[in-house]
Amino acid sequence: MIHQTPAGKRIVLLVAEVQRLDNALANLANQHGLEAIELNLIQEELEDAKEKALEEAEDLIASSKARLDAVSVFKIEKAVKKKEVRGYWYTAWRTGKKSCTIYLGSCQNMDAQAALDKARRLKAEALGLEHWIPSLL
Repeated sequence: MIHQTPAGKRIVLLVAEVQRLDNALANLANQHGLEAIELNLIQEELEDAKEKALEEAEDLIASSKARLDAVSVFKIEKAVKKKEVRGYWYTAWRTGKKSCTIYLGSCQNMDAQAALDKARRLKAEALGLEHWIPSLL
């Protein structure tokens, strides 16, 4: 299952910024109207901005926040009686090579947002990231 997260979107933006800065550096090398001192100053500023963007992207990839954002919930409907169908919320994530599927509750008792909040809280506990839990409530 592929889904977008705020951290993932930020990583895509940072990578695009790095590519834009690379192009700007290449264009500066082709321009002849600037003096060598001005060219070096601009080049240093662009390289610093590029390094900062790359560092932020790497930090986001490795961060626990990105791992917590990558949680999703899904609904399973089961036939209880002949004509009655009930819905249940579940979440799933991977820890290494192991997959975890967890029951969150009945669709009658909670909506999708409440199920997502509970899933994030449970994943934080399972990953040992309890310090993120107060910000999720």
